[in-house]
Amino acid sequence: MSSKENKDSLSKKRLLVVARSGLAKKNDVFFANPNEGAFLDELASFFQEIVLCVNIYKGHDLENYPQNFEAKTYQLDTNNITIVELKTSSYINFLGKIIQYYKRYVAVKNASKNVDYFFFFSTGYLGILSSIIASISKIPSVVYVGGDWSDLILFRSSKANVAKRSILKIYSKFIRTIQDYSRNSANIRLIRGDELFTRYNRKNSYKLPPMTNIKRENIRKYEQIPTKKEEKIRVLFVGRMEIENGIHDFINACKIIKDNEAKQIEINIVGQGPIFEEAKELSTEYGIQANFLGYIENGQELLNVYRKNSILVIPVLRAGLPRVLIEGMSQGLSIVASETGGIPHLISHGENGFLFQTGNHKEMAESIQFLIDDKDLREKFARAGIETALSQITDQTAAEFTAEKICLNLNNL
Repeated sequence: MSSKENKDSLSKKRLLVVARSGLAKKNDVFFANPNEGAFLDELASFFQEIVLCVNIYKGHDLENYPQNFEAKTYQLDTNNITIVELKTSSYINFLGKIIQYYKRYVAVKNASKNVDYFFFFSTGYLGILSSIIASISKIPSVVYVGGDWSDLILFRSSKANVAKRSILKIYSKFIRTIQDYSRNSANIRLIRGDELFTRYNRKNSYKLPPMTNIKRENIRKYEQIPTKKEEKIRVLFVGRMEIENGIHDFINACKIIKDNEAKQIEINIVGQGPIFEEAKELSTEYGIQANFLGYIENGQELLNVYRKNSILVIPVLRAGLPRVLIEGMSQGLSIVASETGGIPHLISHGENGFLFQTGNHKEMAESIQFLIDDKDLREKFARAGIETALSQITDQTAAEFTAEKICLNLNNL
């Protein structure tokens, strides 16, 4: 079916969406992360109404922790999106969290009345509660599978002491069981990346196009990459400043390179988040002259940053398929990435990038150093990466794809 036919089919339908990340509210206007905001706006164009259950951050949160919300730059068009606020607080005890999730359950259950379809992101307790509500209410449901919560818990257990490690391993198995149940209970699974698709591939499972604002027309042609000798080799990190994105490991790898490197290199770090200042302090402590560029919105400005660099390092510690991997490849950067989640399904070591053992900053540094010293290899990876990006980025957006699969599978339920 065409996009117009899908809109005609869904124009009288109401979709409940339980979001994975919150909105910032400023002067009665709601702001989202650019990729998710664009996805929601476009998805809303197919439906009579979207009922959006979401955490809302305002007032005290925005004023006291601005570094956590710099990515909320996309003004959401709420003409046919009804916002249902889910109360949230990070500063409550265990009993308070139970009460908070009960209130969220009630809010989502009430919001589910008189909707035709249910869309939820599976990671976290909110995703699990959503799957329960959809099953009890017998509402046809779509689940977005973009990462693995249990693997992240398991990774954190490796950094804990012996007693806590055992508890976290048991907890990880428990989360894997209920997470898999919630994902398998949905009528449709939209899955990001080959690794997760292999795990959850059954009837009505689909690989979702990348939820990125980069389109095929934005993919760089190899011939456009300058061939002249670089005065500096520019190494780039792009990601939210969180422990699981591996920023500490990246800075440790940069220290090794700085101590051993005779050539001129430039380190550029894009991103904002809760450990932004901590990362800057660690860089200063190690004597690394890194450019902390802060948050840069996905679009032409970020494309320009990619194109000014030669090597993109993705040191993530969690499963899933990082959006920046495909974006970096699409702009002709050589990739150095951890061998976790869906990354090894796109990166063949030595063919279109380098893989290193997750959390091993020494191995990461060796791979970066190898590329710094070998211009021919950087060119080989750039060309191969662009070809890989062309195989992943389609003309169909994630919202169009989602609407198509709902029309194909759910209209007859």
